[in-house]
Amino acid sequence: ESKMNLREWLVLMIASVISLNAIAQQGKDDFTRIVNTSSDEGFPVLSPDGNTFYFSRGKRALNLSGNNNDGNIWMTTLGPSGMWTPPQEMEKPFNDKFQNSVIGFTPDGSIMYQSFNTHVGRNQKDPGVYISKAEGLKGSKPEKVIIRSFLNRSDIQNMRLSEDGNILMMAINSYGSYGTEDIYVSFKQGDGSWSTPRNLGNQVNSRFQELTPYLASDNKTLFFSSNAGGNRGIYRSVRQDDSWINWSEPELLGGNLNTKGMETSYFLGPQDSTAYYISTRNSDGMGRVYKIRISDENQFPQPEIKKEVPEPTFESAVEPPTEKPSKEDEKMPPEEQDEKESPEEKENKEDEKPMEEPSPVKEDQTKIDRGEEGFERRDLTLYPTIHLVGKVVNFQNSQTVSAAVVKFTDLNNDSKTWESIAVDGNFEIELPVDVNFIVTVSANNYMTTRDFLSFENTKSGASIYQTFNLSPLKVGSTFQLGNVQFQKSKAFLLGNSYYQLDQLVQLLKDNPEISIEVGGHTDNQGDPKANLRLSKERVDVVKNYLVKKGIKSNRIEGKGYGATKPIDSNLNEKGRKNNRRVEITVIKK
Repeated sequence: ESKMNLREWLVLMIASVISLNAIAQQGKDDFTRIVNTSSDEGFPVLSPDGNTFYFSRGKRALNLSGNNNDGNIWMTTLGPSGMWTPPQEMEKPFNDKFQNSVIGFTPDGSIMYQSFNTHVGRNQKDPGVYISKAEGLKGSKPEKVIIRSFLNRSDIQNMRLSEDGNILMMAINSYGSYGTEDIYVSFKQGDGSWSTPRNLGNQVNSRFQELTPYLASDNKTLFFSSNAGGNRGIYRSVRQDDSWINWSEPELLGGNLNTKGMETSYFLGPQDSTAYYISTRNSDGMGRVYKIRISDENQFPQPEIKKEVPEPTFESAVEPPTEKPSKEDEKMPPEEQDEKESPEEKENKEDEKPMEEPSPVKEDQTKIDRGEEGFERRDLTLYPTIHLVGKVVNFQNSQTVSAAVVKFTDLNNDSKTWESIAVDGNFEIELPVDVNFIVTVSANNYMTTRDFLSFENTKSGASIYQTFNLSPLKVGSTFQLGNVQFQKSKAFLLGNSYYQLDQLVQLLKDNPEISIEVGGHTDNQGDPKANLRLSKERVDVVKNYLVKKGIKSNRIEGKGYGATKPIDSNLNEKGRKNNRRVEITVIKK
């Protein structure tokens, strides 16, 4: 055998030193060398302890579904020596043939939240969010997460859980979207479900795409990606109050972070000393994971760039009433209203009326600012307003109700709405003084309330305090459906009844564990047997409507009581009107 000469030995030693140094640097400083491949990397998430890094990798033969895969979950862990292990693909059922990603953890890191975005053919009302125990490559069987009234018309869906595990940010195309994908927020409820997603408003959202939202640990600083007005990149905005629609002007992050490519999925590492994100720079459209150290230079925003803001498309998560009452009908007691059309005619009109998308509505907001295309916005501060501050409390014990939604609807134009979320039971909102409002207050495990409010005689700029009471949904609780009305002496619903019935439908959908009794009551005028029969027929009408709207019949019992359970005197018309009522009682929870 020939002996190794001195030159060969030196070359080998130098190569070994270089190789060892590269491995050490890879482990300690730049793990992206082992994370990134020629495939498409995306949706990076770090475990709460900072020791496990999750990301998606798409269009790679090693994935479970091969080259056509949109992204499976991979993970790498930080070893005792400071080196990251070679990434490994998580096992089934965490990965399927569609796009899979980790969206966050509970604060202790024990429970992992995951998104299954099944793209083509998916159910738009299914958020595809699951939770499981974080146990290496496999974990426990994922359990489905319920997000109330969820809707996403887009094939794109980004979600991210806050560090405290109570707030879910998402980029979807849903009710009230201003453009394609908008950023929404949802709050964790006491029963483990999540509240109806709420749009963050036109300070954050534009008619373009807003994607990959991330809420910093202060639950106020929002990072997100947008391609608004040609100024695409990662933006930062700070929440100004608890309404979740009042944000600082979004600003592009500075330094060399944003490029001619597309930057997404920004988030901060432990102690906010590092940041991670995805960029398509120099990668033929394929995403790469980047890691940077936080400094004043790369966090200081670039000069302010105005974002173009569109007119939103407003929709209601609950179907609107099929017929609006006349002012005359609203004032008349139920038993004295004249029949204006047959129930058959009304049913035919409802069946024949085509479904239409609501027309866009301009919000009364903003200063005049013009983007590249001269889009105009209006500011609420230019119009007479009041500052409404208040709280939502439990009617029985006066304790504040968390995550209640307080919605103000223009009495004369139900497409104009203002909304505030009482995250900790308290809310505040700016409202115009020249509008009469229908106020709807709702919260999980509470009966939705509806009232009227007006500030017509209030001085502009005034601050007003308001308390709203909600009654808890528990077995034995009884609630009157005061706006459910029938034609005189008949079991035919009047048009103004449908709004409250649809609210009841939504309440039952949001609380699937609840069963109710629908009780029908009359005054004591006329034949008692006829009154008893009429009350039962009216109960059947209400029950049939609820079933038609998707509520299972075994959750609804019905009983007609006639005049046997008065709540007021039958000696005068006012008392008799109060006795003519429909009630629901919670019989199972």
